[in-house]
Amino acid sequence: MKRFTWLLIIGLAFVLNGCVIELVDDPNTLTIEELGYRTNYRGTINGQDRFVICDDRNTELSYSFEFDGVLGNWRSYLEGGFFSARVGDVTLNLNSPYVQYDGTTVRVTYLIEPGGAPVLMAPSNTLESQATNAAIVVVPLPQVIGETTLFVDFFNLERIYEFRETPVIDNCG
Repeated sequence: MKRFTWLLIIGLAFVLNGCVIELVDDPNTLTIEELGYRTNYRGTINGQDRFVICDDRNTELSYSFEFDGVLGNWRSYLEGGFFSARVGDVTLNLNSPYVQYDGTTVRVTYLIEPGGAPVLMAPSNTLESQATNAAIVVVPLPQVIGETTLFVDFFNLERIYEFRETPVIDNCG
């Protein structure tokens, strides 16, 4: 038995001679940080200051995030209404025409037209101030007529982030 053990050890040493075992991080890992959204309108709903979508005028809804690792493709869309209609469903990557990426932060902006479905805004059609430091209009007495949820699905993570129940109001103007 001792002889077999020694032969196994010597054989294993011979097989592994010259082999280098290297442990590396998985290059396909992805970490999402600072994921958030905003619109260019705010209102106080049930005592809380909230971003809102105006049904009676154009509303910009932007989401942004930072990442570490391999981003790959992701998908985003808005869903809401009585029948949970899905709109603005698009698959994106850093080279997509609707994506702004400054080397740190990724930003995507939807333009939600009055009473209509959202459409993505190409960065060339938006002013930088609109996407980053837009003046936020405060709606004094918002009347909620529904809610919309923003979904962001990162394929590498196999996880969907949800920004639930963004109020839709009809008296911004």
